[in-house]
Amino acid sequence: MTTTILLLDEEQSMFKAISRLVRPLEAVVLSTPSLERAIQFCQEREVQLIITEINRRDIDSTKILKAACDINPLTRKLVLTSFADLANTIDAINEGKINRYFTKPCDPLELREAIREELDEYAATVQSVENADKKQLFTANLLEGTAEMLLSANHRACYQMYCKFMALRNPESLHFAKQVAKRTAKICNILALPHNLR
Repeated sequence: MTTTILLLDEEQSMFKAISRLVRPLEAVVLSTPSLERAIQFCQEREVQLIITEINRRDIDSTKILKAACDINPLTRKLVLTSFADLANTIDAINEGKINRYFTKPCDPLELREAIREELDEYAATVQSVENADKKQLFTANLLEGTAEMLLSANHRACYQMYCKFMALRNPESLHFAKQVAKRTAKICNILALPHNLR
């Protein structure tokens, strides 16, 4: 899977600086000053990390952060700003769900470490979601298989299956269930019931 970082910034120098920083991380940096193009990037490919300037006058950065959350809730968001605007910062945190916040100028090594940590966090979250999906699929297949077996099996197999379930849930109840089964079998014999009804 290609690691993709989306940079929403109008400065070419910023694109070059971020590209140099992430070169050891083998990540592709896509850069655009356009809000519409940034959203299009998010729709067309899996973007692991968005880096944006929060206090640009020409665009609403919170809008791209929120749109990215809607497209892929796992996408990480890192915000850069040259000055702190409290209202914009609160919007970015509450609506855009930012993960990191840096003020300019920032230490390049600290920024690269933050980018690496965010990409690692994305990968770990994706793995966790995939594992949860696999567990759900396994459970669904197990239940479906059990249901099919119970539908096609004879009464004896059903009885054995229920005994196993009881033993797992409450080991003490298994002995009682076996006693009930023995007495039921005796009653069936006394009443001379056909085997398919037992």
